Amino acid sequence: MTDIDAIVNSLMHELERRAQETELSARTDSVEIGTPSKGGVLKVYFDAGEGKDKVFGRVTMAAEALRWANQERARVTGDGQ
Repeated sequence: MTDIDAIVNSLMHELERRAQETELSARTDSVEIGTPSKGGVLKVYFDAGEGKDKVFGRVTMAAEALRWANQERARVTGDGQ
């Protein structure tokens, strides 16, 4: 790899990192569902300018993660058996 290639690779890596950082910081809107005493709170960050399908997808994935976490907690603690 030449010095030029190394510089280009480094710049590409930095651009990708900044693009991901920008995408994350654009998610300033959020929705919070649930209560701590009844299975946990679900908070999903999103950008209201995103398409409906993308926002719904984020909420659906977060809800599945919360369901899984609750199942794991019940398995570990022996609750609900």
